[in-house]
Amino acid sequence: MKLTTVLQSISNVCHPLMALTYAALLLMFFSPLQALPIELRWFIIGEVAFYTLLLPMICITILYKMHIIGHWALRNRVDRAIPLGINALAYGICSYVLTAHEFLPGWMLSVYWGATVMSTISWIISFWWKISAHAMGMTAVATLSLIMSIWFPTMMPLWAALGLIVLTGFVCSIRVYLGRHTLAQVAAGAALGGVVMSIAMLCFH
Repeated sequence: MKLTTVLQSISNVCHPLMALTYAALLLMFFSPLQALPIELRWFIIGEVAFYTLLLPMICITILYKMHIIGHWALRNRVDRAIPLGINALAYGICSYVLTAHEFLPGWMLSVYWGATVMSTISWIISFWWKISAHAMGMTAVATLSLIMSIWFPTMMPLWAALGLIVLTGFVCSIRVYLGRHTLAQVAAGAALGGVVMSIAMLCFH
């Protein structure tokens, strides 16, 4: 198997549309939310996956089939504006739906409202520049895990958070190696994901 195939597979597993589902898994199993009934936790994870993964994927596929975008992976900047706008809208809908669950704490909801903000910023930037959504999504999840390891050290091990940080760095390197982004685009995405997620969580703690 070629190295590029392996690296592309890792990049696909760490796709930005997966980020909020990964975040939901962390929140439901490595925070005080683990006290919720298991069925309820999986229901919430399912809600997040539907709005932030399945719905955008369906929309992107439709755009590709209609020849509105040139490639489903959005490799060209001109292809990114409409899909990223859809992503931001889908994230906002997800955040609104989660907020309707009155038992969910503000610090958890801040993760999804923060993601809505960063995806909106990414969408606006896409009209002029190709910022790395992989770097943004993975850094946001890594930042979430690090903050959780500080707030809930008995539930979220520090070693796991550090492992996610290393994985994030590896994914960012892969994006540059595969020629999908420049170092500046990856650095900008990582900065956006880390800063917005930190501010969102700290403001609602």
